[in-house]
Amino acid sequence: MPLCVGVGATATTFSLLVPVLLGSLNQNILQEIYLVCPLISVLSAAVASLALQEARSFASRATSVGNRRFARSGLVGRTWLSSAEQIIGKSEGAKAKWRTFCLSVLPAPLLGSLVPGTSLATKSIIVTALAAAQQAYFLAQSEYSLARATDAVAVKARSAAVCDTYANQGSRSAAILPFTSALSGLCAAATAAIVELPFLESLSAAGTLTTLSAEMAIVSFFPAFSSLFAAAASVSKARCEVQ
Repeated sequence: MPLCVGVGATATTFSLLVPVLLGSLNQNILQEIYLVCPLISVLSAAVASLALQEARSFASRATSVGNRRFARSGLVGRTWLSSAEQIIGKSEGAKAKWRTFCLSVLPAPLLGSLVPGTSLATKSIIVTALAAAQQAYFLAQSEYSLARATDAVAVKARSAAVCDTYANQGSRSAAILPFTSALSGLCAAATAAIVELPFLESLSAAGTLTTLSAEMAIVSFFPAFSSLFAAAASVSKARCEVQ
């Protein structure tokens, strides 16, 4: 698109210089040369129009990314298209592009030819300038579409970054869960091993308050830590659900 605008501006400049540089040549040659700059400028305007259609198409795709995922089921059903409808839509889009190409070629020559009382050189300058104005207009429209698409993509990228941040926080909170599970298993195994040790039976046989207290402390040591690890795992689970 900027290339087309540059070509149109260059053609407009040369259309102003051609009458001055070739004023001493034959009139027939001049008439042929006068048509070169308007032809280049008009074709550049037509190409700029096609580029505008492509830019709008890609910008629309970028803007609509993710809309169906967050839309209601009724809206998704109304926008659903069958294979035949999709083929018809593509065909209509191709026809619209060529229609736009043809319509972009006509305005500048028609307006230039309708200017009364002017020479061919003046009309060629007018046609070239009008085509250059068309290209500038198409460039402005294209930049508007690209700006909207860029804004939409930036909003979605920001939302994705926020979601990724919360997902990382959830992963951080969930990282402790395997560790607490392993420690709980260790406490269970240690409790089962301690119960089978013979010195607990000797403590029970003594029957004193001190020995019974020691037996209770030994037996309940690892289960208490296992309960603590289970509480830590429950807190981590709650943090993951919140984040």
